Amino acid sequence: MSTVDATLLACQSEKEQTAPTYKSNLGFHPLGMWLDETREPLTRLLRLGNAGSNTAADHCEVLLRAPRSSPTPLPGGPRRR
Repeated sequence: MSTVDATLLACQSEKEQTAPTYKSNLGFHPLGMWLDETREPLTRLLRLGNAGSNTAADHCEVLLRAPRSSPTPLPGGPRRR
């Protein structure tokens, strides 16, 4: 299981690839994916500050990147709870 989430990162000055956010400041709106059990980050996508929270293309990009960055499986198969 994994979690995909986006959050706003505000900037105090104009930086490369920043854009006005819905809160009327400059910033980024990165989208990340984490493992639920360990909270280990799998992948992140840096997006403009005005990127939508539910942009399907960005979610697909994160989902495609995740398998390449996932940790190697443990010997003996997956852990059981």
